[in-house]
Amino acid sequence: TQEIANSIAVIADLADANTRHAHHAVSIVEKMDNTVVLQLKAFENFQIPAKAIRLAKSDHVMWKKRLTELMLGRIRMEAKEVTDHHGCRFGRWYYDEGARLYGDQPAFVAIEDPHRRVHEAARRIVELVGAGNRAEAQSLLEQLDGPTGQVLDALDELRRVADEPAPLTGRLATGTELGALPALSSA
Repeated sequence: TQEIANSIAVIADLADANTRHAHHAVSIVEKMDNTVVLQLKAFENFQIPAKAIRLAKSDHVMWKKRLTELMLGRIRMEAKEVTDHHGCRFGRWYYDEGARLYGDQPAFVAIEDPHRRVHEAARRIVELVGAGNRAEAQSLLEQLDGPTGQVLDALDELRRVADEPAPLTGRLATGTELGALPALSSA
């Protein structure tokens, strides 16, 4: 029984260390957060090729940060704040202007399923945290890396496509029909 008690103590110490490291990482990101948000807001005012795609990448990274902050108890959130993949800023663009501009591109098509899974997982994480099930929420947050990475990789490929001049016009696609942050919320 002493061996079990020692093992439990080691596990508890490791969990505490992980929590401290996570808090430290979020603190570092928070210090950069205000600057990034201000830069993104300024970015929204410029006509930049494939702006919607570039903003979508930032939105998804910022949203993952918010979920991490939720897990650490730094912010509060309700599931109703997480829209489905049609209602976020990127989703509105994706099913409208994005579909018109890039609907025939494999990278564009490849975004839909992982983007849907990101939203479903985000909503479930918020629900689990609200129900006090942080262990399952943490596991789901870690699993979110897969579909988030797929979305970001497809966005990179789509940005490369968008940055190429259109064959007939020689103009770059702008992808400008996006609203304000936050990414996965309806606000």
